[in-house]
Amino acid sequence: MLCGLARSPSAPGEELERLVREHGEDTSVTPLLVEHPNFPPRAFVRLARSDDPRLRQWALKGEDLPAALVGTLASDPVPSLRRRAAGHRNLPVSCPPSLLTDDDPQVVEAAGAAPGLPVLTAAVDCGQGGRIAGTRIR
Repeated sequence: MLCGLARSPSAPGEELERLVREHGEDTSVTPLLVEHPNFPPRAFVRLARSDDPRLRQWALKGEDLPAALVGTLASDPVPSLRRRAAGHRNLPVSCPPSLLTDDDPQVVEAAGAAPGLPVLTAAVDCGQGGRIAGTRIR
């Protein structure tokens, strides 16, 4: 039944959200629900504010999730949420430094690969001391 509804082009958005709330742990169906074209964009905001970490993880599937909520999820106590938030396109620029020093190595790796991570250019003297000028640090 869940798969059928998830694939139905006429599935009501409210019903899709309800099913995510009830069956969010079912990783075989929930992705279909949150990626459905009728899934309400505001539902991602509601999921991000949930007390349930399994629902917060699905919030990060929302491509237009506000940066403030992505930032909140980037400091979530659950490492898998911090890791997913690190790769979100709306990750606030202020977040990567804390993610790069996270206790969880997978969070650090995800933050290092984050597309929004600013690239720093070091202006150093190449003549004295053998330092490299213009090194890009990522």
